Amino acid sequence: MGSPLQNFSLLKADGSLKSAEDLQQETAARVQDARARAQRLGAEIAANVVEARSRNGVATVTVQAAGTLRSVRLSDRAKGMGPAMIAASVMEAYHLATEQAAARTREIATAALGDERTARLMAELVPDTPPDTEPSNEER
Repeated sequence: MGSPLQNFSLLKADGSLKSAEDLQQETAARVQDARARAQRLGAEIAANVVEARSRNGVATVTVQAAGTLRSVRLSDRAKGMGPAMIAASVMEAYHLATEQAAARTREIATAALGDERTARLMAELVPDTPPDTEPSNEER
């Protein structure tokens, strides 16, 4: 998918100039097509919901494409743990989920836009590796 103005020409196939009406209709059709593609892209990104679980199985989180937290569930294993360990488990699951959601969003955008610059920009804006979420010995 390129720019709506890609392959735009003022000339007809026979080399003569297009009429203002022809140009207006062609432009309107391109704008309508771009709008429909943008709506499909938005719907596909909105449907990008990811669930991830911490390595210790204590926390499971669900996030939307932009990393918005939708839910947090704790397993029975959390009952004997301190708050710092539970928090670390939640954050680990959250970082895993946001990492997966960001990767999927990059895939969706690249497939829809076909633009490596867009993919690079998204890669720069969304870090691939989460910060260290392990609690210190003092927090345990």
